[in-house]
Amino acid sequence: MIRAGPSAAATQNRILLFGFVFLAIAITFAVYTVVRERAGVESLAMGSLLWWFLLMVATTIFLPGATFIFHWSLLFSLIGIGWMLLSSQEKGTRSLLNFLVLSLCALPGIILMAPVIYQIFVGLTLKWSFLVIALMVLLFGLLVPQLPLIAAPFKWVVPEAAAVAAIVLLFVGALISPAPIERPTNQIYYALNVDTGKAIWASDLTQRDDRTAQFFGGAQTTGSLADFAYQRSSRQYTVNAAPVAQLPAPGVSVLEDTLVHGVRTLRMQVSSPRQAGKLSVYVDSDTEVLSASVDETPIDELRDHWGLQIEGLPQQGVQLQLQLKTSEPLKLRLVDQSYGLPPLNGVSNSQFPTLVPKPDVTMLVKSFSF
Repeated sequence: MIRAGPSAAATQNRILLFGFVFLAIAITFAVYTVVRERAGVESLAMGSLLWWFLLMVATTIFLPGATFIFHWSLLFSLIGIGWMLLSSQEKGTRSLLNFLVLSLCALPGIILMAPVIYQIFVGLTLKWSFLVIALMVLLFGLLVPQLPLIAAPFKWVVPEAAAVAAIVLLFVGALISPAPIERPTNQIYYALNVDTGKAIWASDLTQRDDRTAQFFGGAQTTGSLADFAYQRSSRQYTVNAAPVAQLPAPGVSVLEDTLVHGVRTLRMQVSSPRQAGKLSVYVDSDTEVLSASVDETPIDELRDHWGLQIEGLPQQGVQLQLQLKTSEPLKLRLVDQSYGLPPLNGVSNSQFPTLVPKPDVTMLVKSFSF
């Protein structure tokens, strides 16, 4: 499908975001208009920066990676206030020069905070809109030194106009909101055992719908995924036979195989030629695993019926080293897993990419013996 323009949801998001921007402007200007006669602009500016200071302290303690946002914004804003205090004692200083210097000092805070506000707005639901508005008001607090130059000639005109614009934009954004989509609730697995050449569809069906009918029809058979993924047993699923997809199986190549004093050391390269994001390794033989490491990183947890899951498998795979105490060949089972379903029976893995609360999964299993 080719899309010629932005989706309705994207358009709605932009309109709502601009509505929140104007609402924050209305709140900031209204507060300033009310208190400007009771406190000087310097006091108001320092009061707004107090919140930036408190947030800088809080992020330093609880979220050190985000401290730079408040640190640099606060630093440059304090420089701007210092300029404002010095220039107020110089009668020859022009208002335009003050405005330019104060704007330059507020710019780092705008550059750092604006993307954060946008990402929060996009990533969170409208239930968190109050947080977006609060952060915008905080951001506009950096512009308090400029407000006398902007708002003095207009008083209530600016906050009233901003409030009207906010109401109109929020109303339009809510009006064009796309209708809720009925979201399917069933996660579907495609499991292929390369050794046996058998493949199945599996799902923990909560309710049948047109989508699940493509895979299961009226099938009522239940079964486990023990032959496809899990080491000894698994819970029961609704299952149905599936065509065999032409997908490359996970692979392993032996890099080193030594035996010293009854302890066998195996160093292997395990990979997923189809670039699956998750790879599981299971020991199916009666073998005692003495130690294990992945890319020279030791694995602390060792137990009977040893298994390992590797998330975020790199393209080249990883090196797995095992030290074993055994008198029989080692049997390994590799299972790689990726999101989405293979295009079988006219069902494309892109038909339902975002509608399922839990994404569909394709898993391939292949066994090896060394």
